[in-house]
Amino acid sequence: MLRSKRNQQRQRLLLLTSDDSLRKTTAQGRSQLPPPPLSQRRVFPSTRAIRENTRRQVRKLPEVQRKKEIERINNLKRKNRILKDVYNKNLQRKVLKGQVDLSNSVRVIQD
Repeated sequence: MLRSKRNQQRQRLLLLTSDDSLRKTTAQGRSQLPPPPLSQRRVFPSTRAIRENTRRQVRKLPEVQRKKEIERINNLKRKNRILKDVYNKNLQRKVLKGQVDLSNSVRVIQD
């Protein structure tokens, strides 16, 4: 019942729209669209250029970016851990010598 009504409405709408109007809208729509991204064929001078282009594209991938970010964060954590160990070692050495009473005004790490 509903299907037949919908089909009838669709047929009426198709009869109302002429082929000319459809052609005009598609022609207007095409003129408003941007050109296709690779409208002309890319020519690389050598295989080295092809490889460089591929590497550049791979570097921009989100999973590669995420891996680099994780690696950067891990390097930062490792660096902070090393600085913490150096600080604690120097602080302990100075406390054992009696040079520091753990006040915040004394520099523990020397330049």
